[in-house]
Amino acid sequence: MKVWIIGRRGILASAMKRKCEEKNIPHLLTSRKEVDLENEHAVRAQFETLEFTHIINCCGYTAVDQAEKEKEKAYALNAKAVGLLAKLSKEKGNKLIHFSTDYVFNGEKGRYHESDLRDPLSEYGKSKEAGERLLFEHYREALLVRTSWLFGKEGTHFVKKMIELMEEKEELGVVNDQKGRPTYADDLAEAVLTILDQSGTFHFANEGETTWHGFARAIHKKLAEKKEIRCKKVEPISSEALGMQATRPRSSILETPHFSPRHWSLGLEEVLEHALRSQ
Repeated sequence: MKVWIIGRRGILASAMKRKCEEKNIPHLLTSRKEVDLENEHAVRAQFETLEFTHIINCCGYTAVDQAEKEKEKAYALNAKAVGLLAKLSKEKGNKLIHFSTDYVFNGEKGRYHESDLRDPLSEYGKSKEAGERLLFEHYREALLVRTSWLFGKEGTHFVKKMIELMEEKEELGVVNDQKGRPTYADDLAEAVLTILDQSGTFHFANEGETTWHGFARAIHKKLAEKKEIRCKKVEPISSEALGMQATRPRSSILETPHFSPRHWSLGLEEVLEHALRSQ
């Protein structure tokens, strides 16, 4: 086995690399500068010149609000590039693992199984849904893993932003009308390595549902226990008050029947410890 991990600087790619190293799985990690997924020639060259058995695509356009204005950019990376990877993976006999999001659902049902119908509300969600369709159109044996509210030791994400704001501001307002399950990237990576040769759609998110406000309150409590911070209050606000450009699902809790993950608060503890050591 040799794994090609796409997306060198991302939250999930970094976690996948760490878990492959822990398990002594040979792997190759590339950035967009090394292999641009929007450049078909570069992607084909990678398939022709390098040997690998599995491809884990951690690359994607993730700027949810910006995607409302950059629809073409979102679709290029989240859909068209996925279709190309799927087509080449099938041709060359490589196993392809791709990731998607709870934002492919509209949030009306509240809790979602892997087989539930998709109905994205935002351009970001629509681009990810298009990627899911192209993945299986070109490669029926591919593996799709949906996740939600991803955070980790590296990259840019909600926990990192909250730490920064809590050290700068006395009071924060955080959305309290969106519900989901936070996911620790290291736990997701660990889970993915157990299903590398599976096909179809799987959900993974850590145990415990919350709102963004509840998530922020947990960050605030744990952070305040570890160091002096400026922030004293984390108040709930509505999505409308925040003025988000993209519409998010109000409740997109992913059911995870194939996994029994630990609670997200345990992953949060690890991330906070790592962040404070790095300061």
